[in-house]
Amino acid sequence: MEKGNYRIGIVGGMGPMAGVALQQLIIENTPAPRDQDHIEVVCFTNPRIPDRTKSLKEDRGEKFTKAIVDSIQILQKTGVNCILMPCNTAHVRFDQIQKAVPIPIINIIDATFRELRGLNALTVGLLATNGTINSKIFDNSKNVKIITPTSQEQKKVTKIIYQIKSGKYDNKQIASSIDSLIEKLTARGAEAIILGCTELSLYFPLLKSNRVVDPLTLLAKEAVDMARTTRFSAVQW
Repeated sequence: MEKGNYRIGIVGGMGPMAGVALQQLIIENTPAPRDQDHIEVVCFTNPRIPDRTKSLKEDRGEKFTKAIVDSIQILQKTGVNCILMPCNTAHVRFDQIQKAVPIPIINIIDATFRELRGLNALTVGLLATNGTINSKIFDNSKNVKIITPTSQEQKKVTKIIYQIKSGKYDNKQIASSIDSLIEKLTARGAEAIILGCTELSLYFPLLKSNRVVDPLTLLAKEAVDMARTTRFSAVQW
């Protein structure tokens, strides 16, 4: 890595398209008139990372934590300056993962709350996996009230997420289903809606509401801002 370059590392595979979508968002949010003005990005797609929701239920997330740490250690050898984990549920174990590696990880949950403060949204709807909902990682702010789907609505959210992961879905139908869930949360008082699963983030551009907050987009923007404002010499971890 040349002196002054900044290299972003992405732990991909949570789910299959999340890392790809994040790379695209990084490119789209980088002001670069030439190829050479873009940011260096290394993505390690690891489809062997255990299902985060299942792991949280069975072993409190120990298995997926180890798999993510192993993935970061592979990225570490490429000289990356920061790590992005495009999976909201994985951030339930953020502290444990960060303690295990020397490279700073940009926190997708923190990025989301910074955006919510700017919107002055005090009551926020959350669409996410069961693991994210049950962990209450989005409930840690005293200034924001989180509204979650009913049990029946949550079953629909889960079905949508795993349909997207499987690759067997109709884009218009999925977008319409997410819009319907957003309308229900809005009717119950939500001033903004968090797409708290990176599978749902894939549909952010297709949704009708203008009060949707997409953590994956915010993660990309924070990474770009960090890369543009931080000057690094080559790092040998």
